[in-house]
Amino acid sequence: MADDDALDHIPTDEVERENWDDETNEDDPNADTTAPSQEPGDDAEESSDEEDPNVRELFLDWLTTHLRTVEVVGTKPTPWCAQWWLHPEVVARFKSLWQASMQADASVQDGDAGAVSSWWINHWDRHAAVIFDKSTGPFRDCDPDEGHLHRRKDKTSPIVSATRPPDNVEL
Repeated sequence: MADDDALDHIPTDEVERENWDDETNEDDPNADTTAPSQEPGDDAEESSDEEDPNVRELFLDWLTTHLRTVEVVGTKPTPWCAQWWLHPEVVARFKSLWQASMQADASVQDGDAGAVSSWWINHWDRHAAVIFDKSTGPFRDCDPDEGHLHRRKDKTSPIVSATRPPDNVEL
């Protein structure tokens, strides 16, 4: 699994994560690896919980503790990327698992003794099946030893194009 020290350098928000190219831009001396500054007029008080270091630390503590307990994810060897935070889908899935886990823990406190078991079956098992799928999962082109997107020729293009339809297209 990922080295715990590497987790200390995870970006705190989506913009930083998109611009954070530690390892992928090492070959490009002109790559801009600075985080964007706050725009004038942005209200710092309106920042999301994702930017709150305490929430970030709670999430990372939960995730690293949880991943240490995982023994089986369905395929051998288990696909993993030591820079998992560079995979937006994985981050979103891990965050939703964390939030559902907190809800399950709260439900146990409210008397639902099966909430954590349901979390494992209905949340973890379903997300883990996607995250760790060797042939179609987000880590399919990564190698635990060789690095992030090791098997992809074009490391910068998105897997799925996120283009918007023209304004005259009814949705």
